[in-house]
Amino acid sequence: MTRNPMTPTEKATRATAQDVTKRSDLVFSRREVADFAGVSLQTVDKAIEQRVLPKRRAQKETVISEDGLAVMVVLSHAKLDLPVKVKQRVGKWIVTERPFAKKKAPPLRLSEVLMITLPEPVRQVIAEAEAYVVDRGRFVATDPHIFGGQPVIAGTRIPVHTIAERLEAGDTLDTLAEDYPHVERRALEIAARYARTHPRRGRPVKPWRDSPSRA
Repeated sequence: MTRNPMTPTEKATRATAQDVTKRSDLVFSRREVADFAGVSLQTVDKAIEQRVLPKRRAQKETVISEDGLAVMVVLSHAKLDLPVKVKQRVGKWIVTERPFAKKKAPPLRLSEVLMITLPEPVRQVIAEAEAYVVDRGRFVATDPHIFGGQPVIAGTRIPVHTIAERLEAGDTLDTLAEDYPHVERRALEIAARYARTHPRRGRPVKPWRDSPSRA
């Protein structure tokens, strides 16, 4: 019997199923949540302040659980300026029921004419985030003996920010894959997103001071 092809969500979920069951606590940085939800960092921080988004501290950093990421993704896809109390209801529903983890979850009925559901595009984003956070642990590493602890692609001396900078300069993933044939393409993708959501730390570049003077 011929089986229908899996959807992107099913592929991503199956690829990380074993890891996810072993790690019931997937966490994201605030910038990673903003990146997947397609919103600004300020929007994420506001949702935290309004107690819409659950958060906690880990290693002196505010982190957000998979449930919290799902809350932000759902609210961003709603494309409505919902009252804070309604957002809180949506957040509580997602954290309590975890509808994104169920194939067929009943919607959240807000009124006789308004309800919240999780369509395929929303589920796909959450599944991509699950796959990313698992692969982030596989492909991104920090070692105080390598570039002063800058994050690099695991098993290499390639800083993740180098990958991001080359992409910003116009290179493509295909070009990078040719230049780094020993690195998995998925590792390059993860490195680019990680760099985007984890800006360099340290003294900011000041062209008027750091650039060599012209004669």
